[in-house]
Amino acid sequence: MLLIKNGLVHTMETDRPILADLLIKNGKISVNGKTVELTSKEFEIIDLFITNPGKVYTREALLDIIWGYDYPADIRTLDVHIRKLRVKLNDKGELIQTVKNIGYKIGGGLNE
Repeated sequence: MLLIKNGLVHTMETDRPILADLLIKNGKISVNGKTVELTSKEFEIIDLFITNPGKVYTREALLDIIWGYDYPADIRTLDVHIRKLRVKLNDKGELIQTVKNIGYKIGGGLNE
């Protein structure tokens, strides 16, 4: 479970700041205090990024982790989900960074 303290999200276990003004609790996410409606795949993506801050995921790895190895999706499926997720997260969407020719990570604004 994560909680907000002084504008930062902390894990209950370590109380380590993760991401400013973003809270995941009971399978829901709120940004700047407002609940954001996400699809299950969008939630899985942001949850993976937040629980592994700074880790770069290739597009292929994300497809495998989120959709499963046998899912017949292509890279564009992931790119569309990332684009929609960025829009839904408003100003926090820019924290999902594209790593050129590799994939994605969450960064910028992280207190690692």
